[in-house]
Amino acid sequence: MIRELQESNDVVRLCRLFDVHRSSYRYWLANPLTAPPERIHLIAEMKRCFGISHGSAGERTLVSFLATSGFKVSRWLINKLMKKEGLVSRQLPQHKYAKNEKLHLAIPNLLGRNFKPTAPNQVWCGDVTYVWIGKSGLI
Repeated sequence: MIRELQESNDVVRLCRLFDVHRSSYRYWLANPLTAPPERIHLIAEMKRCFGISHGSAGERTLVSFLATSGFKVSRWLINKLMKKEGLVSRQLPQHKYAKNEKLHLAIPNLLGRNFKPTAPNQVWCGDVTYVWIGKSGLI
């Protein structure tokens, strides 16, 4: 902002207005923050590997992916870069089995979830886990 306004205003005045030290502004002008091309290539490759894993790769997995691509990186560097780029490892949800909506054809549902009979001995129910059939074993 100061660089844009310095053509029409004094730098000392602008630094005072924005509460920035003049020496800090001059240092910032002399040393622009640019990342080395190797780091930019590493971040691009890390994002590509993260995308291939559908966001489930963590720092250890990314280190192994990047090692196969020829990068020599540590877990701590990848952790730092993931935080900087906002990449968070999220595991894919587990497979959920669909419930069978069909009733068993051999055993019709006569009760129809009517659990309040009007008189005794109209409805009987039980839980049959197994049926003992003698020497043959269990069903």
